[in-house]
Amino acid sequence: MRATDLDALVAFSRRSDLAFARRVILGVIIGVMPLLLLASPASGGDDFPITSQLIQADLEAPTYVASIPGDTRRLFVVEKYGHVRLILDGVLQDESFLDIDALVPDQDWNGMLGLCFDPNYQSNGFFYVQHTLSDGRLSVARYAVSDDPDVADHASRHTVLELPFPGAGHHVGGWIGFGPEGHLYVPLGDGGTTTTFPMGGALSQSLAEPWGKLLRLDVHGTDAFPDDANRNYAIPKDNPFVGAGLGEIYALGLRNPFRADFDDVTGDLWIADVGRFSSEEVNFIAVDSGGGQNFGWNCVEGFVCNPGLPDCDCGFERVDPVYEYPRELGCSISGGSVYNGCRLEGLQGRFFFGDWCTGRIWSARRIEGSTTDVIEHTSSLVPPGQPPITRITGIGVDGAGELVVVSGEGSLFRIEPEGKAGGCTCPGDFNGDGVVDGADIGLLLATWGTAHPEADLDGSGLIDGADLGLLLGSWGSCV
Repeated sequence: MRATDLDALVAFSRRSDLAFARRVILGVIIGVMPLLLLASPASGGDDFPITSQLIQADLEAPTYVASIPGDTRRLFVVEKYGHVRLILDGVLQDESFLDIDALVPDQDWNGMLGLCFDPNYQSNGFFYVQHTLSDGRLSVARYAVSDDPDVADHASRHTVLELPFPGAGHHVGGWIGFGPEGHLYVPLGDGGTTTTFPMGGALSQSLAEPWGKLLRLDVHGTDAFPDDANRNYAIPKDNPFVGAGLGEIYALGLRNPFRADFDDVTGDLWIADVGRFSSEEVNFIAVDSGGGQNFGWNCVEGFVCNPGLPDCDCGFERVDPVYEYPRELGCSISGGSVYNGCRLEGLQGRFFFGDWCTGRIWSARRIEGSTTDVIEHTSSLVPPGQPPITRITGIGVDGAGELVVVSGEGSLFRIEPEGKAGGCTCPGDFNGDGVVDGADIGLLLATWGTAHPEADLDGSGLIDGADLGLLLGSWGSCV
């Protein structure tokens, strides 16, 4: 949008006569009735050239990045030793958004590993972290933002789940995230018990144990365990093992599902599970599956039965990974995000994942129910003027849906197009900030009943309910 057009819309927005106010109210009522047309990314070829750019250095052992959907100003960086750092408008802030260093141990394998924001964050200010505790437990805790949007309220800590380590205290998982239905998903590894077979197998395959599972929790419902200070959530009634084991369990047979991600468009879940003997796995749960998948560990790794373990019976029903790669290409898979942004034209819908040991980065997509077209991007993602990316601990997205690779050695790299960036059709982003939000709806309503060309989204010659419907259909980040 040209600056003069934006100025004209702002001028319209300052009108406050009664007749205009009535039109605004009527517009809201009428505007919710039309069909909402969702913006979709531009199409393009799968060979769209990409590169990477260093966007932040001098971090202390970063493990992950997360963002508030639609907030393009803030990027939150999880640091292993108990800090969530804030990058605001591209500048790393001196004060941490969250500092729980006193709670988080300084250990090689553990620390603070996961962060996600409540689907209702704009109204309740809740966010969740996954970290280990100094006394040998895993914690998932909820915090709230303070009156300052750039600092958490540290006194608001609320325990969601705490579990004692079952064994060595590694393979505890890492990622946490909300599904499209609003429940919190918590993948857990086998606790590092696989060296004491059959104990590890008993944990990953036992419906009486949470370890080696994907848990699904209702953190907005009535607490189902009021007498248990370590379990503060409800059990979704449609979880597949309610009445047959721990009701929290949604899937089983995992070794160390360190990273995972929901596809924001389809609702499908991709899980990167770290292997032991032969391969690294990418697992998949379709949004309409209802859960209940058994991914086979520790009797099955990749497509191999009995991978270095004695006397495993692999005759049970299981779900194979949608992709695996051998230990020759890496030793610790670090997913991963499904890309649904705008700038990397032609790569939408692909799951990006890397390897901690080798720094390799791939992407994969599913076509007609199977995973095909796996592409390795490692060589093209060497940052200009920089050494290759190493020690990949995660791949997340910023508030605009663009991919950010996290190096545990202290740096963040954004994946960029090599050349002209792609773009998304985003009707209603009148102020051009990459987000359709209240500011844009205010500008549209200010032109109600006129023929202002920049706000006439359907080209009818009149700003009316149809235009408001198109705007609402594009609500949020332009991805």
